Amino acid sequence: MSRRANPALRPLLIEGVDCRRFDPADIRRIRRNVFDHKVIVLRGQQLAADDYATFVRRLGPTIAHALEQHSLPGLRDILRITNLYDDAGRPLGVHDGGTYWHTDMSYLAVPDVFTSLYAVATPPIGGETLFVDCEAVLDGLMEEGLLAAALGAADPEAILVRHRFGNRDLYRNDGAAMQTLTADQSATLPAEVLHPLLRHHKVVDRVALYGIAGTSFAIQGWPQDLSRTVLDGLFDLLLGRAAPYAHHYRKGDLVIWDNALTLHRGVALPPTTDPAQCRMLYRANMAY
Repeated sequence: MSRRANPALRPLLIEGVDCRRFDPADIRRIRRNVFDHKVIVLRGQQLAADDYATFVRRLGPTIAHALEQHSLPGLRDILRITNLYDDAGRPLGVHDGGTYWHTDMSYLAVPDVFTSLYAVATPPIGGETLFVDCEAVLDGLMEEGLLAAALGAADPEAILVRHRFGNRDLYRNDGAAMQTLTADQSATLPAEVLHPLLRHHKVVDRVALYGIAGTSFAIQGWPQDLSRTVLDGLFDLLLGRAAPYAHHYRKGDLVIWDNALTLHRGVALPPTTDPAQCRMLYRANMAY
């Protein structure tokens, strides 16, 4: 397999389709496009909440987020992502919970997950989602010998990383954001899961650095301090060589990505009570 580095992620833009009218063959093509391009954008959708839920459920079994209070009424598997607050100062969705680099659902035992965000409302400026290609960067690190240098004598294929809900960057940067859970919500999640450092994709013949930021807290069998040093170093190498793609949302954009091959983060927006200034995204996660 070629190890030529090509870290620039190029999403596939699809226009002129209506997600309310997809047949099974269309769904298969969409899934294949996500596997091939890692990130796709279905532009110009006009979906009610029920339409969106119907579409994402056809892509795969949905996985409800632990933050149940921010789900759409009657749609437990659809989460609201927004900087909109009511007049009493209460958030009307998850605000800045994902503004650090992370991989969705990497704190669960089944990590083969699509994420979708549907733009219901967009602000005049800001509110992008950034993506990096973890397969292409791994290719470059292996080609340059940097992965071996970071891991020493350890076999990268044998390394297992311990993941849990949270954000490792809090240890490096006190300003790093994450959404907290209640005790009851935490109880619904596993205390810890193990994932390989190098994830072999279960559908396509690809390998990527998996979940190197966010939920990855330690390397199994390694001392804690050394684990964090190595994981932080790999993350710095990844960001130093990646060419992040920033998706600037238009109203009606439906973005889907493959978490097995990418990292992403949102760009923070200030809170607002003005619907004309807010970002409102519907989010779903689908196993594949």
